[in-house]
Amino acid sequence: MFLDRTSMRGLYGGQVMGQALKAAYLSMADLASSFVLQSLHCYFISPLQTSPDIVYKAEHVKIGSNFRTIVVSAIQNSRVGFYCMVSFQREQAGSREIDYCTKEMPEVPRPREGGQAGSEDQHKGKFKLVRMVKERVLDVCACVKRNIQVPSKPK
Repeated sequence: MFLDRTSMRGLYGGQVMGQALKAAYLSMADLASSFVLQSLHCYFISPLQTSPDIVYKAEHVKIGSNFRTIVVSAIQNSRVGFYCMVSFQREQAGSREIDYCTKEMPEVPRPREGGQAGSEDQHKGKFKLVRMVKERVLDVCACVKRNIQVPSKPK
């Protein structure tokens, strides 16, 4: 779909996931604007390369008035390299959006001395990585929802 083939050896999993999510949205045609993402389950089966092109195949396995379930396969060289199941829910009138992901990590008690939890620096590094991944996933979801290109590299 949207690839910069000049600087990559293989594909970043988040990019494949984002494109599969977009393929699921696009397969709903004019209904996509009235549905929101409910869940996404991904399976990376084999590595995907930047060439040849990848074909995203979307199959609607459940079509209801309030819920839709779509299975998306990423196929390259006649082999499935990525598989995901995407569930959408119809946006309800008067419902409020709940943000389950917060930008700041919660304060938690320090581990006991002598434990195997690691140093404070290791914890800060892990929290920073979790924040970076969470922000990237939120960026990809925003791009898919607005129907714009998902950048191959984070900002």
